[in-house]
Amino acid sequence: MERIKLSKSEKEVLRIVVEFKGNKPSTYPEHTFNAAAYSLQQKGLVKAKLLTTGAVYSIYLTDLGKHYLCENPMLKNPVDWKIITGVIIPLAAIIFSIISLFVSCVAIRMK
Repeated sequence: MERIKLSKSEKEVLRIVVEFKGNKPSTYPEHTFNAAAYSLQQKGLVKAKLLTTGAVYSIYLTDLGKHYLCENPMLKNPVDWKIITGVIIPLAAIIFSIISLFVSCVAIRMK
């Protein structure tokens, strides 16, 4: 299953849904909980029932959410391969070129 990019608050709310059966701890900010729950619902990981005020009345994992947690229990975000191929590989090539230039200059001086 493809990893889904989740924010820190989305990960926290997903863990709350699992650990506390969807009951928000009193110490957790309600506006953050509501926004993250709505976002997770848009991604299909939870089903939330909302009051007319926008507050979450109840929340539970969908089948997709359960499957996602089984496949990715640490909730790691996907790797952005564009950064790796677009930055790291050219950076390694530059470093390799500098080392090669240094070695060739040392070899010429030793002659």
